[in-house]
Amino acid sequence: MENLKNKNGRIALIISALAIIIIAILIGGYLYINNSKPKNVFISQINKTIDNFDSKSSTVKDKINTTVTLSGKIETENEQLKETAKIINDSKLAVNVQADTKTQKASITLDIDYLNEKFFDGSLYYENGDNNIYLFVEELFNKYLKVDISKSLDEETKEQINSLFSDNSQSFGEKLSLKKVERILKREINDKLAEKYFSKENIDGMTKNTISIKLEEIKKILKEIAIELEKDDDFLGSYKNPEDIKQTLEALIKASEKATEYDQYNVEISLYTNGLLNKEVKKIELKVVMAENQSAMVTFNKIDNNTIEFFVNVDMVENNVNVKAEALKGTIKSEKIDNNTEKTTLEIDNIPEVGKIILNMEVKNEDETTLDNIDKSNSVDVNNLSEADQMTIFTNLVKSKIYNVISPYVGI
Repeated sequence: MENLKNKNGRIALIISALAIIIIAILIGGYLYINNSKPKNVFISQINKTIDNFDSKSSTVKDKINTTVTLSGKIETENEQLKETAKIINDSKLAVNVQADTKTQKASITLDIDYLNEKFFDGSLYYENGDNNIYLFVEELFNKYLKVDISKSLDEETKEQINSLFSDNSQSFGEKLSLKKVERILKREINDKLAEKYFSKENIDGMTKNTISIKLEEIKKILKEIAIELEKDDDFLGSYKNPEDIKQTLEALIKASEKATEYDQYNVEISLYTNGLLNKEVKKIELKVVMAENQSAMVTFNKIDNNTIEFFVNVDMVENNVNVKAEALKGTIKSEKIDNNTEKTTLEIDNIPEVGKIILNMEVKNEDETTLDNIDKSNSVDVNNLSEADQMTIFTNLVKSKIYNVISPYVGI
């Protein structure tokens, strides 16, 4: 009896294991078939982009303190560019932007270093509600220059500035509305992109998923989506200002109806994926075909999580001869310096008539601002500068480092 129980137990175990395997095969088969469709690969990437945009747009801070630092290097054999290259190679530029919605203040500071010394240091200060901006360049003048901007800004621009200082935090209801907008957009894009535009093939162990479509077809699809959204009360009702959204959609519809010389250009985008679910994109190709034997293609290869290699290739006809050439190649590398700072390096190897270019960009975000009140009494209206003030600014400009460096190139 006990042997029978053990035997039945083993049979039940085997049946259970087989059932699990069959279910796994069915699920895996469904996922493979569903995710192996080239349209679904593209829709998945589009949805991911929309989700990422939502994630960033919903993260609103009441304080901004961001510094962008740029430096570069040019390696060239072009004699006409060597002096310019030397200036760029020895320079570093930093822009700091700060804003505080609580104190209603903002500032922009520009610092330029040359040969490891301070070359230029200027700042702009603005307080919401004030009709003036205040400029300060210590090397030129020891007072703030006050500039009246009230007459140069239209009402729409003023409202946009005010909105930057308003409380942009999203309520729970607004977040739900944004999610509704996303769902509607995803639905419309999925419905309007027909299967006929998509194809796939296996290349070098990867799946090449391609969408091929003329620009006039893209315009037609955008028009159809805009028309649907314009009639969708749920979509329009998700915004605070539905009339503004409606006007934007109407402008898009009108723009899509205008014929251009580029309408017959064909656009091909290929995503190279691997794995069962085709979720990881290893390579991207963007090709624009202008006419027979005339095209341009940009290729992005993912080397690792931080490095992308790119190529620009052209195919054209010159003097009745078909010419295929690699126009540009380079890399884009990103790295995290610390919790607040990220660095991106763009390196382009073979720019015609120039040579090699390396551009470094560091972006640093800090939680707190250092916005202080400025002494507005120590300011002069730029339209009311005395002759003495004008002479002081001119004299200091001629003595400045920036003048001495750039004057030979601008003929002053």
